[in-house]
Amino acid sequence: MSKYFKFFCASLCVFSFHVLFADGFAQEDVFNDSLPAVQNSETPSISLSTQQESFEPFTGKVTGRKVRLRLNPSLESDVVAEMQADELLSINGEKEDFWVVSPQKDFKVYVSRKYVLDNFIEGNRVNIRLEPSVDAPSAGFFDHGYAVTNPSISSKDQKWFKIDCPPQVQFYVAKQYIEYVGGPEVKEQFDLRVATAEQKLASANLLAKSDLHKNVDEIDFTKRIDAYNELIHEYKDIAAVSEQAKEALVDFQEKYLHKRIQYLEALQTQDTFSDTEDGRADADNTVCTNQTDKMKMWEHVEEALFLTWTNMNYNKNMQDYYKEQQITASVVSGIVEAYNSAVKNKPGDFILRDKDIPVAYVYSTIVNLQDLVGKRVSLVATPRPNNNFAFPSYFVLDVK
Repeated sequence: MSKYFKFFCASLCVFSFHVLFADGFAQEDVFNDSLPAVQNSETPSISLSTQQESFEPFTGKVTGRKVRLRLNPSLESDVVAEMQADELLSINGEKEDFWVVSPQKDFKVYVSRKYVLDNFIEGNRVNIRLEPSVDAPSAGFFDHGYAVTNPSISSKDQKWFKIDCPPQVQFYVAKQYIEYVGGPEVKEQFDLRVATAEQKLASANLLAKSDLHKNVDEIDFTKRIDAYNELIHEYKDIAAVSEQAKEALVDFQEKYLHKRIQYLEALQTQDTFSDTEDGRADADNTVCTNQTDKMKMWEHVEEALFLTWTNMNYNKNMQDYYKEQQITASVVSGIVEAYNSAVKNKPGDFILRDKDIPVAYVYSTIVNLQDLVGKRVSLVATPRPNNNFAFPSYFVLDVK
């Protein structure tokens, strides 16, 4: 046997032992730093020594939909995230057909809690995982003593910490889906703009929550709505903030409307029973004396309905609201009669009768229905909630 053949056999044995040794350690979450580092295509290192020193970093914009950010520069590599069109990325290198991408500031990774003590890594070559599992892909390794930032116990698995992704971690994206939009400062300015928008949204939410604990007449509804609409329109380019502002706006409007309706129901009940206790038995005298006050009470109800309508009709006023109501209005006819019963949630101050049979409850903040009591009229009216009473309810827009 020649010396060359012996050398070849010995080399083959050493290589095989090295591969088996590396595969065995790949199942652990801690690597022994006394052994040489083993690199493979699925476990990148977080070392910055691989960056190209001559490369000019820039800000890139994603030009496709659901563009995949990968763990390694290969189409077979694990997918880290799917990016949307117009998303901005910090590009700091290139490798073949891929750009090297820095992680977004809000990107989170995971590390096993048993290797973290007082926010410092207690172990050597501790895996940085994309998910809280030893089976999840590794984005790199932590060395002993590394300080992790913002650790919080994962809601998916309490044995893991969710932490800010180390800036040394790098991901990859195919070059064909990235467009140059400027230097690194473009992304930095955008990140600052995002932080400002998030701060404004948090402030708007806090103020809205505080207002909802006040009495209805103390809530500055218009100011809160304007604050959310300003966020929605000013930060249209920041989809996450804009969508959160829209959701918060709808939530605030619904809670305010519910609070307002409760207030009006209580006010209406109080006024009705107050009139009864005063002994005002004469229906005509009662209505004439309190007509203005009663119309104002229904104005609150109409305001609440108008606010609901504005969810789908931004920058419209009450006049626009009633113009639209005119389009879908119908004509109801009969003799107008005052309705002064002391009942809760009554759907109108007047009843419309046809041949002595009630056909509808009616009220209005536009037409003085008291002037029509005892007369047969045709009313241009739009439907309103009848609060489960026996007959439909209408808001009167006009008299024909």
